[in-house]
Amino acid sequence: MILTGDYHQSTEQIIQQTGLSGKVITGKELDHLKSIDGITAISEVLPENKLAAVKKCQELGFTVGMIGDGINDAPALKLANIGIATANATDIAKQAAKLILMKDSLLSITNIIDSGHRVYQRMMTWTITKLVRTAELTILLTLGYLFFRFIPLSLNALVLIAILNDLVTMVLGTDNTQITYHPEKWGFKKIINQASVLTIGWTVVALAILVMLVQHLPASKISSILFLFLIASAMLTILMTRTTKLFWLGRPSSAVLTATSANLAIAILASTFGWGIAIISFSSIGITILATVVASLVLNVIQRFSWN
Repeated sequence: MILTGDYHQSTEQIIQQTGLSGKVITGKELDHLKSIDGITAISEVLPENKLAAVKKCQELGFTVGMIGDGINDAPALKLANIGIATANATDIAKQAAKLILMKDSLLSITNIIDSGHRVYQRMMTWTITKLVRTAELTILLTLGYLFFRFIPLSLNALVLIAILNDLVTMVLGTDNTQITYHPEKWGFKKIINQASVLTIGWTVVALAILVMLVQHLPASKISSILFLFLIASAMLTILMTRTTKLFWLGRPSSAVLTATSANLAIAILASTFGWGIAIISFSSIGITILATVVASLVLNVIQRFSWN
């Protein structure tokens, strides 16, 4: 929305020349506005009207960004959720703003917004993944000991899980992100919903594996199979939480793709050659990976409904 002190007719001409569409109102009409839908510009704006425009938009439930350069813009810049001062703005405007552009171009604003979205999405991926991995492992170890009287994962397996998970976490800051065109909110409920869906799903699969194997294999081999499952599920969790689409439709960065693939390869090799854990058969490895992938497809569909 453009705020200008120009006359109404002049503003309409400028809007037409720039190819914008929408309604142009005057600053006097602000007090009676009940909606800003379809409004492109406000003409004949006085200094106090700029502050009133920001207040009105906030009252209507919008997250407001304000760009200005003059002394009379300072109150509105201060009140706005994101006040942005241009590079040539007055000192008062810069002091009131939350962001100051360093170049004489408004195109920098899109870079700022995109950067914020990237940071937000990477934080969401890290937070949800961390919650899921921690809760899944805790529940599995606790229930395994309570019902079967042994800890289903060996100490070596736990150490390997911690190391491999941390390695991929280190590269999440390089991940590709999906830029959205609406303000994001750090919603605790959304985080818990996502983490709960994945935690419950993965834990049910892990416990099912434990129940099926406990009467047929020694504890050391059960530990190796669960180790492989936990690594595979953790890598798939990262791929699922980094996008609101089906996980194979959003390409991760080269670093994230390399790290997740390397982790899975290391887990398979460790299970094959007994690197710190018991050796398991190729059939056990294949069935475990297949079961994890099938479970991830089901969970990803449920997760999409949860996002919506």
